[in-house]
Amino acid sequence: MRCHRWAQLTMNLAGIEASSLDAQSLVLVRMAALVAIDAPPVSYMLNLRMVQEWTAHATHSTGVPLTWDGIDIFPFEDGKILRKDVYSNASRLVPQQLAATG
Repeated sequence: MRCHRWAQLTMNLAGIEASSLDAQSLVLVRMAALVAIDAPPVSYMLNLRMVQEWTAHATHSTGVPLTWDGIDIFPFEDGKILRKDVYSNASRLVPQQLAATG
C-alpha cells in the first residue's frame, strides 16, 4: 500500500504543467505506471475523468422532431466527482433542424 500512495503522490505532483509530455501522452504514461504497480481501482479514478456520451430526442412545440448529441465530463478529485461539465451541439443542430422543416 505504501508503494501505491507514493506512486500516486509522485504522479499527481508531476502534473501536466511540470511535464514535457502532451496531456494525452502523460495520461498514457500514468496509466502504464498504475498497471505496472498493480494499483487499486481507485488509483485510476484519481487520474481519469469519466465521460458519458448521449443523444437527446425532443419534439418542438411545432411538432418538429429534434435530435442532438452531447457529452458529460466528470472530473474527479480525491475519489469524488468535482462537477459535471456538459457539452452539446444543440445550439447548432436545433436551429438547422427547425430551418430545414420551415
